[in-house]
Formats: sequence, structure tokens, C-alpha cells
Amino acid sequence: MARQDHNREYSAETVKMALDFVFDYGPCDIHINNQQEGKTGQWFYTWRTYNNTKEIAVILEDYLTVSPYFFSWLKLVHSLYGERSDVSGFALQGKQIRHSDSVCCLNISIQHKVFLYSMFGVSGFSPNNKQWLQYIAWSPEHTLKMRGLPVKKSRHVTAGQKYDQLRWAMEYIQYTRTNKQFTLYSNFKGNKGLAYNWNDGESDSDFKGEGNGTDTDGLLLEWTTDYENLPAIPVYVNTTGVIIKTQVPMK
Repeated sequence: MARQDHNREYSAETVKMALDFVFDYGPCDIHINNQQEGKTGQWFYTWRTYNNTKEIAVILEDYLTVSPYFFSWLKLVHSLYGERSDVSGFALQGKQIRHSDSVCCLNISIQHKVFLYSMFGVSGFSPNNKQWLQYIAWSPEHTLKMRGLPVKKSRHVTAGQKYDQLRWAMEYIQYTRTNKQFTLYSNFKGNKGLAYNWNDGESDSDFKGEGNGTDTDGLLLEWTTDYENLPAIPVYVNTTGVIIKTQVPMK
């Protein structure tokens, strides 16, 4: 999505960079907005999947590096868990803080190759299509926009406030908790991830990073067939890092 320049309708440099980008793996659409959408707009409107419920999408910020195996894992977990109504999406990050006290990390035993956690991850997030469309339809900001109405008062949003990513994230957490939905995480040895956040935590960023932009120690760089032997029902983990439901072994 091309961002608006304060002195003209579009940022010409941003539009040119987007149009000159060559994507070698399929069709690539460039959406130019009439106004600044911010990061919330990026998440809400870039993936336009209304007529394709089998499509897999992943939302990647520009401060991420991905593992060579990230899409292999996504295809696997979408096929295994994509029909579950309690799975809101799939996270690529290897590290996740314990939200009860903001300590890193959850440290779930690696005997559990995946787990369901009540907080979603922004360092590479692949929404579960059905649940995502239901959330977009529910979201007050999106609903008002689709009706052509001004966003005034609706849950967390009031006139004159910036509907930023933090506000949106809190709303999404509220929605998934109310609907008893969880995010599925991988659980590789050493907290290896399928995406690595190298953001150095500058002031306009949302989250402090894990590295300096060149370190790949946090990425999964080797794949074994054992990673494909996932449980039919993963364990459920609460915000204190405690397993609250145990998995059913695959037969």
C-alpha cells in the first residue's frame, strides 16, 4: 500500500518503488489509497480474500526475515488446523513473551511441537481465513468504513483519535478471547522461529526486536520430516505459560 505524502496526493517515490518491484512467485497487486491508512489499514485491506476461502496469506512487516521453510510450515498447519473454529491464526515467531509478567519466553516443553496460545503474534501472522473474515465483519472501524460512515464512537475508537496498531491489537485480542480463539505457534528447539524480528526498537516502531538485522541465529534453517508429525489436537497454553489442556496423540 502506497502511503500518502503530506504535500501531494501520493508519495511518488513510494509508488515508483512499489511499481518497480518484481515478484517472481505469482501475481502481485499494488493498492494505492486515497488517504493514509496506517498499519491498521495495511492489515485490514491488503489481503482481499472475500471470494477465496482456501487462500493462505501471511502478514509480514518490513523488519522481518523469514526462514526458508516458513511457507512449508504454514501449508502444513493450515491443512491440519485450518478448519478449527478455535484457531484464529498461525504465528511465525519463535519467541513469545509470557503475558502475565512480560518475561521471555513461554518455554513450553519441545515434546509439544506446536501449541495454542491466547495471544496472537505480530512477527509474521497468517490469519485463519474463516475466523479472519468474521473478525473483519465484526470490527467497528471496518464496518463503519464499509457503510461509508465516519468513525466516531465505537468500542475503543473515538473521533480525533489515531486508530493505531496497538488499539487495533487490543481490540483483536478482545475479540479472540470473547470467541475462545487461540493462535497456533511452532515450538522448535531453542525457540527457533520461522520469522525473525531484527527491529532495533526505534521510537516509531511497535515492538523491540530480537537482533541487529544480520543475525539469523533465531531462524529455523534446517528441516526434518519429524517436524511434520504434528498432533491432531495441540496443547493449550494460558498467559502464565501453563498448559491448560493436553493434546490428543495422533493415531
